[in-house]
Amino acid sequence: MAGLDLVALQDNIVAHVKTLVPDTNVYEDSTPDDNSLEVDEFGKVRPYVVLRFGPLRPSYSGKSLRGPRHDEYWASCDIAAIASKGRLARLLNMGLVDALIGYKPDGVSPMSMRTDAGDPAQFVVSSNESRPTQFIASTRLRFSVNAENPGAHVP
Repeated sequence: MAGLDLVALQDNIVAHVKTLVPDTNVYEDSTPDDNSLEVDEFGKVRPYVVLRFGPLRPSYSGKSLRGPRHDEYWASCDIAAIASKGRLARLLNMGLVDALIGYKPDGVSPMSMRTDAGDPAQFVVSSNESRPTQFIASTRLRFSVNAENPGAHVP
């Protein structure tokens, strides 16, 4: 799509998250191997963040009479905070969500909670001989964009 670089927008979000939590590892797309996770002196996994980005999708509203290149599109960002305790994972996740709601990368709408199938989730990955217990708190945010004219008004 002319004028739209979704990967550059995603890179902007990653860079911003790294400034929000400078002492926390931030990964894109997936978690590192269990044996490469940083642990503290007690063998507990240190908190870290994984950002997973969804593809560009057409909006059900915001259709243009000028054709699909002028339609409104949206993309998503899943924020997963992982820690050795559920409360720590939830605190890290909600702190990032709070800081990112309203954050506006250049050319797109401000980030907001996704209302369809983006409900926050918390779950645990149990330990075994080679893997420490990890609690995961996850929330999906979204942002809208006009593909032909990035930066044009989108609700």
